[in-house]
Amino acid sequence: MIKLKIEHFKDNKKELVRLLKETPEANIKENSVLKTDSVLETNVPRFYKDFLFNNVISTTLTKFTSISRHQKAEVLRFYKASLFKDSYIEWHVSPDQGQYECFVGVDTKGIKIDYYDHTLCENKNVELLEGEIIFIPTHIPRAIQKITNNTKLIIFYLNIHEYVHQK
Repeated sequence: MIKLKIEHFKDNKKELVRLLKETPEANIKENSVLKTDSVLETNVPRFYKDFLFNNVISTTLTKFTSISRHQKAEVLRFYKASLFKDSYIEWHVSPDQGQYECFVGVDTKGIKIDYYDHTLCENKNVELLEGEIIFIPTHIPRAIQKITNNTKLIIFYLNIHEYVHQK
C-alpha cells in the first residue's frame, strides 16, 4: 500500500469537481447506495477523464511508477463514486499480480480504508484525505469503512508493466 499527496491539487479541484458533476451517473446499491458512472455504457462521456489523468494526477502516477520501480503503468478502468453518510464498499480480492486499485480523494473530509497487511499478518487501516491517492494491490483484501460525511472519489485500476531490476 502506497499513499501519495497529489501536487497542486487545490489548484485543480474546482475544475475537477465541475467536470465530475457534468458526467452522467446512476444510483446503485452495492453494500450501500452510491452514485457512480461505473455501470454506464463505455460510450457515455466521462468529462473528467482527460483532466484527471493529464492535469491532476500525471505527476503522481510518474512518481508512483518510479517508487515501485516500474517503467509503465496502464489504467485498465476508472469510475467516479459519490458516497453518502453510512455508505461503505467491500471488494473481492483478485489473483492478478501487478494490479493496483487506486483511490483519489476528490471532495472528502477523510475516509478510512481497511486493508490486510500481509507483511505483519494483521488488518490495518489508512485514512484518505482530499488531494491524496492510495495505491493498494488488488490481491489484498480491502474495504471502505462506513463514512461519516458525503464523499466524492475517483477509483481506478492500474496495471504495472516492465519491472526495473536493480543491479
